[in-house]
Amino acid sequence: TLSSSSAASDVYKRQFCTSAEPAEPAAAAAPASAPLPPPGAFRLRHRSEVDYYVVHGCGEAAVPKWRALAAWAAPHAARHGGRAPTVWLDALCAPHGASHEEHLARTPVVMARARGLLVLWGPSLLDRMYPVLELVLWLALRGELSAVTVLPVAQTDADFDAIVASVDAFAVMYSRAREERVEVALVRAFELATVPTINEAVRAFLPAVRAAVDRERERRRDALSAGVA
Repeated sequence: TLSSSSAASDVYKRQFCTSAEPAEPAAAAAPASAPLPPPGAFRLRHRSEVDYYVVHGCGEAAVPKWRALAAWAAPHAARHGGRAPTVWLDALCAPHGASHEEHLARTPVVMARARGLLVLWGPSLLDRMYPVLELVLWLALRGELSAVTVLPVAQTDADFDAIVASVDAFAVMYSRAREERVEVALVRAFELATVPTINEAVRAFLPAVRAAVDRERERRRDALSAGVA
């Protein structure tokens, strides 16, 4: 999630964020079969307040994440008079070339301006330390889960089960960063919290995750029964 160069960020954009910037050549890298959110489904916001701060993991493939966003964006806009939600998505909105420490320092500032937290929750989300930090930081800043929206990123029934199990049995000792120096910076960020406190904070998301998984399973069953998907 943290990129120390614009080149690394460009690679990441091609993997996940291409449709949000349709003018870029990288947009062509998205698989033709991927059900991407339509143009204007959501708006990126680099400054000021946003509707949602987006948490996601780099372990999930791009297409399932786009499916989750596509299924969420249109109904959200319909409930708000057609206004597309504004989001802060790190790979597109974070300053390119910033150090890992600068990214970490900026995270609580950006999160504090968000009205809600949108979590693209896949089976491997908690394998990485940075999403764990974001979840714990949200609770530290807000102290509640009512403004959290969980979007399960799952392709199979086993994925749904794995998502719930990863939260239920979460232990921060098993989370890692992609690079050692990033892990050192994240460990420093966690120094003020004890391991039990971090584990309890992440497990506090379990009811929201379980409810989201149940809703998505039901939605897919209904779609299959109707012959839609």
